Formats: sequence, C-alpha cells, structure tokens
Amino acid sequence: MVRLIRQLHRPDWEPARVCLEHPAPRDLSVHQRFFGPNVEFNYDFNCIVCTKADLDARNPYADPAMARYVQQLIDAAAMSQQATMLDDVRRMVLLLLPSGRCSIEQVAEHLGIGCRTVQRRLAEEGKPFSSIVNDIRTELAARHVIETNRPLTEVATLLGFSAPSGFSRWYHAQFGCSPKESRAARGPSNPRRTLPCP
Repeated sequence: MVRLIRQLHRPDWEPARVCLEHPAPRDLSVHQRFFGPNVEFNYDFNCIVCTKADLDARNPYADPAMARYVQQLIDAAAMSQQATMLDDVRRMVLLLLPSGRCSIEQVAEHLGIGCRTVQRRLAEEGKPFSSIVNDIRTELAARHVIETNRPLTEVATLLGFSAPSGFSRWYHAQFGCSPKESRAARGPSNPRRTLPCP
C-alpha cells in the first residue's frame, strides 16, 4: 500500500504513522527505513495514517473520462444495493431469529455493512427494522401454529423468544387469542385453517 501511494503521490512520501499488529522486532532499522520514523507495534489492527493534505493531493494519472465511468458504476451499484437491502435484511432476520440474537447490529454485522447505513436505507424504504422483524414473526407464527403440529415451545424458539410466555403475550397482541386457542379453533377437521383465531 505504501508503494502504491508513493507511485500515485510522490516517491519520497512517508506516512504520518504506521500501526502494525505484530510485536516490534529487535532491529527496527528495516521498518524505519521503509516507512519512516513513526512506526508503532502491538496495535489492535494494521493501518497507515495519512495527512489530509496527502489525501487531497491530485493524482497525476487521473483520467476524467474514466472517473465519470467509475462514478456511473458506483451509482448503479448503490441503486442496486439499495433496492435489495430490504430483501437482504429479511433473509438475515429469518436466519437469525431462532438464535434469539436478531438485533439490527447483528444483521448489519452479518451483511458486512454499518448499522447506521442499514437504518438509513430501511428508513428510505419506509420500513423500520422492528416492523420487519414483527412482520416475519407474524408470517411464521401463522404458518407454524395453524398449519403444523410443532410444539409451541419450539415455535417460540423459532420466532426468537427466549420463553414461551413471551411468545404467548406477543401472539395474543398480534392475533387476539393465544396460540393454544388458535390450535383448538383449527380443530382436527380443518387442519389448514388460515385465520389464526376464530
């Protein structure tokens, strides 16, 4: 990376600071000769620190036509990513719900995107994260309680509830009756009743 910056900026460029994860060697001469005097070891991550002036320096190899083309590609990728964000979040929620750890932070981490970015894009689509989780829980609850004979404790776990009582309270708030009442209303003669409550 330092070589690349020197090619684009100037051959004698030195970073303001270089931080390396590994311990310091006994002889620092090679590191200091290559990076300059400001090298730190045992850091949490590897990084190169540049000054603002270095980042603002004009690239002598810049091609305005290529820059416009690259900007078009970036814009198209951003539009595509924005269009699929809701789908990506829904998929992650479905995967993470049974673990009981389905926060927006967890979803963002699994998607490799910042939490604020996920929040902003969902807000642009008018779909807050809590609403997505609730919609998916509602779909799954109706399917598992009404259309299957899975034990209700197992259904509660699949929907991300740590205790069946929490699931029952949520279910009653959504459908106006308990999961047991839904099952009873379904009856043996109508095992695929589509409405959760009578």
